Amino acid sequence: MYFKFFRFLLFVIYFSIILFSCKKDKSLPTPVGLTFTNISDTSCSISWASVSGVAGYKITIATDASFINVVNGYNELTVTNTNINVTTLTPYTKYFVRVFAYNGQVNSDPVIGNFMTLDADGLVIVPWDNNKLYAFNARNGNVKWTFAGASIIATPIIQDSVVYVGGTDGRLYAINVGDGSQKWKSAATTNGAMFTANPLIKNGVVYIGDYGGKCHAYNVADGSSKWSYDIPSPYKNINSTPILNGNTIYFASYDGKIYALDAGTGLYKWATASTGNPISSGMALVNGVIYVGAFPKVYAFDATTGATKWVTPIPAFTQFFSSPTVANDLIFIGGADGIVYAFKVADGSISWTKVLSTGSIYSSPIYKNGIIYVGGGDGKMYALQSSTGNLVWQNSEAGSTKNIYSGPTLSEKTVYSGTLEGKIAAMDIITGSTKWVTTIAGARFQANPCVITYKGDVYYPGVSGDVQ
Repeated sequence: MYFKFFRFLLFVIYFSIILFSCKKDKSLPTPVGLTFTNISDTSCSISWASVSGVAGYKITIATDASFINVVNGYNELTVTNTNINVTTLTPYTKYFVRVFAYNGQVNSDPVIGNFMTLDADGLVIVPWDNNKLYAFNARNGNVKWTFAGASIIATPIIQDSVVYVGGTDGRLYAINVGDGSQKWKSAATTNGAMFTANPLIKNGVVYIGDYGGKCHAYNVADGSSKWSYDIPSPYKNINSTPILNGNTIYFASYDGKIYALDAGTGLYKWATASTGNPISSGMALVNGVIYVGAFPKVYAFDATTGATKWVTPIPAFTQFFSSPTVANDLIFIGGADGIVYAFKVADGSISWTKVLSTGSIYSSPIYKNGIIYVGGGDGKMYALQSSTGNLVWQNSEAGSTKNIYSGPTLSEKTVYSGTLEGKIAAMDIITGSTKWVTTIAGARFQANPCVITYKGDVYYPGVSGDVQ
């Protein structure tokens, strides 16, 4: 009896060994040299060294190290080559890869590695003055969400996944970037004035000026008022983004002056001499100097004292609705005469001019890597050499038959712009070729788009490239 039991036990052990060896043979070499190349925002090339005498390889790709959340189509995918190109991945995502060789029912030990896809633009957010804020998918132009609040005609700003923008109802809105839901809205301005200017967010405070001449500071957490300052002038509308320098916040007014206030309290510090005409241009602050366009010149003011440093000798007669951009010791700005001007930072003398069209240039030039991008009065988007003004490319199919009020917004690879004919366009930053165009019937897009990437980086005039 004991002998029969012993024979039975040997039989069980023998077949267990056979079964185990069928499942896994440690003598089968493990693939080595797992390599990730050509990584983009949505694809990657994966390769490894060949193993002799095998039938093929099995590859698994997942978004976790435990290989539980497997990418569709890549759960032990069988291949005979030692490389594979993986596409339709999600930008800015870490992927884990496991590869083992097999021969019939025999698997080797796996080789494991990981890679991360590159960042990419996620959303393009731009207002239409029909009480809606639109968020477009940056890859194809599809509408992801809309926010239906007050009429909005200013560029939104994004910080910590929240969109901040002022409405023509005199309220500041905070909107969740993921789904367009409202986080909070401020109380309406006491003077009943609307917001047409872009906000500035610094150190937990939202700064913005209203069209009635009041300067405001709101707490970013809940929209409660921190302080306000009423410009003492009968003609004092504020239509441009404030700028911050240390503990001083600057507002440009239609009374032709720039006001310097204490950023913490809103107390008056000083004001520049009046240009004699409304300041409808935005400001640029570089190396302690504030540059701004008015009628009919461009001005440079000392940011510490407000003293006038210089005034451009030309043009003799034009208006500047476009905001200045400073780069490489030049100031770039578009005029109502259809000309892009490049003035020298040192003294305001002219470096070059470029006639784009007979229509006024409302679009603010944006600088990046030696190129100036600007929308023309003829509805075309232009790329110009910053040193000479020579044409690099122009795009008309993504533009409009009307003036482009919206300035371009640049990300790493793309130029975005809106038109008065309801178009939002994405163009290749190098070639100017159209990536996509989306048209919203009846829309008027006249504010700069704001772009947020998958990683959370934000691009808008003022932070993209050497701008303002």
